[in-house]
Amino acid sequence: MYCAVIADIVDSKKLADRGKIQDKLKAELVSISLYFSSYIRSNFTIKLYDEFQGLLLNADYVMSIIDRMCNGMHPVDLRFGIGFGDITTEIDPKLALGADGPAYHNARLALEDVKRLDKKDLQTKIKLVTGDNTLAGMEHLVNAAFCSMLAIERGWTKTQREIVQGMLSCSGIMQKELAEKRNVEPSTVTRSLQSANFNLYVVLKDAAEDAIINIWEKMNGQ
Repeated sequence: MYCAVIADIVDSKKLADRGKIQDKLKAELVSISLYFSSYIRSNFTIKLYDEFQGLLLNADYVMSIIDRMCNGMHPVDLRFGIGFGDITTEIDPKLALGADGPAYHNARLALEDVKRLDKKDLQTKIKLVTGDNTLAGMEHLVNAAFCSMLAIERGWTKTQREIVQGMLSCSGIMQKELAEKRNVEPSTVTRSLQSANFNLYVVLKDAAEDAIINIWEKMNGQ
């Protein structure tokens, strides 16, 4: 069983400098494929101008990969479909093209649902589809966490986003250290994190990551 990821750029046709954005995306995908090479079965590859996909050996680092993509491409918005399942065709480890199977089918279903929800009040930028009805409850909770995370993110100012990402990207960093790096008072960092609902965001993020790995293990009989 594999973990497939299919993603696209939101409102890509409305963006200026489309060539530069695609070049940036290509560089980001190469970087991710190299950094996470031990966990990737088929390297992330651009399928169309605004759509790309990749195949992972397991679900352990899927959220870390998505986080890195989002941060690397910001302020360009991305949305993701995650699918668990088998691949029934030959797999090219260098390019995530041409392969087929339930993993990609489920990831496609997830991405299409993200696009559908984007036109409604309940919005998300990530969705998981496992294809296993016995785990529908856990899957629903993961996707509810994704919706809640995006609702929090939508309220961030530019400064709050930078401070939140600073805390998340440096494991174990203290607010005082981050304040020194940004040359601001520690109280400024504290207020920004409080206003950004940082603690709640981390709880939701950790819960989603843990649940995804737990679902993966259950589907693999671990």
